[in-house]
Amino acid sequence: MKYVKTFLCYAFYAAPLFANAASIPTQFVQTAPIPILFVQSILDFIASLFLFGSVIYLLYAGYLFFIAEGDPKKIDTAKNNLRWSIIGIGVGLLAYVLPQVIKTFLDSSGLVR
Repeated sequence: MKYVKTFLCYAFYAAPLFANAASIPTQFVQTAPIPILFVQSILDFIASLFLFGSVIYLLYAGYLFFIAEGDPKKIDTAKNNLRWSIIGIGVGLLAYVLPQVIKTFLDSSGLVR
């Protein structure tokens, strides 16, 4: 019974939020054409795979530092792997941010409506 009261309490407090969200007029919502949305979803998927691979590569670089045991050649290899993994993370994040920056720039310049 305690959980039912808690659920009803949360539902009571959240109900105005859902009612307000339902009243947003839909005529002002702009959607992109379907091919653009398809390409954007593919690019987002590729960027997420790129970021995932870069994080795995970062973990591998940390592992190489761990097993280097003071050997300068192994430490240099680990440093190079760390450098490239950080560059990969930066490129992956840029892949998410850059399309939004371009879209904002084009919208503000009046070239695309």
